[in-house]
This record gives sequence, structure tokens and C-alpha cells, in this order.
Amino acid sequence: MNNPLGPVIESHAKTIMGMEESDTLSDDKKKELAGKLNISQTSLEKLMDSDGDRITPYHLQNLAHEAGYEELEDFVKELKDLAGGRELTLPFVQKNSVKIFVSYSHRPMDSACLERVRVHLAPLAKDGLDLWDDSKIKVGEDWNTSIQNALNDADAAILLISADFLASDYITNSELPKLLKNAKKNGVLIVPVIIKPCGFADDEDLSEFQALNSPDEPILGMGEIEQEEYWNKLRQVILEYMEEQPPSPNHPAEAPKEVTKDKLPPLPEN
Repeated sequence: MNNPLGPVIESHAKTIMGMEESDTLSDDKKKELAGKLNISQTSLEKLMDSDGDRITPYHLQNLAHEAGYEELEDFVKELKDLAGGRELTLPFVQKNSVKIFVSYSHRPMDSACLERVRVHLAPLAKDGLDLWDDSKIKVGEDWNTSIQNALNDADAAILLISADFLASDYITNSELPKLLKNAKKNGVLIVPVIIKPCGFADDEDLSEFQALNSPDEPILGMGEIEQEEYWNKLRQVILEYMEEQPPSPNHPAEAPKEVTKDKLPPLPEN
């Protein structure tokens, strides 16, 4: 992805300085703007000369620290305020996408639990959660291929376990073996949720994984409020897992908090 940062910053800078887009941002204007932002003119010019594929949230976080802000979001808010409310959109600052596969039986009560999972995890979509279940298979697609591809891509799996789940030939023969293999080989997170009384504890492979709730206390045997507490607990488990994931090359890590003006890292060379 290449989102040129320089023109974005320069355009925003002109707004802050009350200039037209066609105006030239002179050295004097850059110096004045740097003073407004409490950063060095050199740092400002490096940002204006950079491209999206050469600048990272790490550098921006350090710039925020140089300006005296603990969080990048606060620095961006200040830029917005200085520009009279104009938003500064930084599309290159992205969070990792975490793909989660949901395995479940299509029995009505099991499907109702899937709906509660969707509801409780929906707010995490903005943080990069990609929740997948077989309802996402489109008309005309090879359903088995779609499921197998989703299994291969999964970073984590939520298993809505019931007697019907354990009795499903497709789940036990085509989904679970791949998920359990990937859990041991690639570290895929497996989150069993016991929704009905069943033989989970007697399954040697599945019972190796810590369930969200005790097999003696299935979700559907609880009152509505207690059920919601467990679905919220599931949300917390997934959120913590997402926060623990290391960044990919396209999603650099945040800068450390102990950053001073003298420690501002240089931008990559051309």
C-alpha cells in the first residue's frame, strides 16, 4: 500500500496556516508551523518529503512525543483543532486483521448462540477482527472450499460445543482435525464454549483446550444475564488475544513511551 504522507501533511499544514492549496509553504511558514506544533522544522520537513511506504506509525508516535503528547491520537487531535476542525486522515496507520473461525452446529439453539457471539464481537471489527462463519458463503461458491480456506486462514477459532456439534460428521472429520493441527503447529487459539450438556470432557483432543465455561455449567442452562456475562467474557478473551498479536510488516509496532526529541529516529533513506 502506498499512501503518500508528504502531500497529506503539507495540505493540512497549509490549512493550519490559513493558506490556499496552490500557495507555496515557504521556509518561514514551515518554521512558524513547527513552532505551533512544538517540533523541529527538520522533523516537519522529513514528514512532508516522505511517502506512505517509508513512514510508519512508529515515526509518527515519536513525533507526537517530541511535541509533548503521550499518545499519537492526542497529537492528531491537536492538528485537527489547529486546522479549524479539518480531519487529518492517516490511512497508513492500521491494526492487524485477526481472522476468527466459528465452528457450530446448525441446530436452532446452537445458531442462536452464534448470533450472540456476532453481537458481542461486532465492536471489535473496528480493531481488525474478521469473524467468519459459514453464513458468509455466497450463492454459487463451493461451500467446502470456502470453509477449508477459512480454516487455513484462521488465527483463532471459537467452538460452540454441544452434543449436536460432537455428532456432526463434517465438524469432526473436516473442521476439527485441521483446527487442532494448526493449534499445535501454528499456535492457532482454540476457544471452546460449552453451550449444552455434552461429552466435551471425555474428548481427549478437545478437552486439552481450556473452555470458556465449565462443562458442568453449559451456557444455555444459565439465565439470560449470566449468559450475557459469558459472551462478554468471550469478547474480553478475543480482545486480549488481538492485543497480544505482533504487528505484521505492514502494521508496525507503536513506539516506546520513553522517547525524547534527541531520540527521534531518522526516516528511512530514499
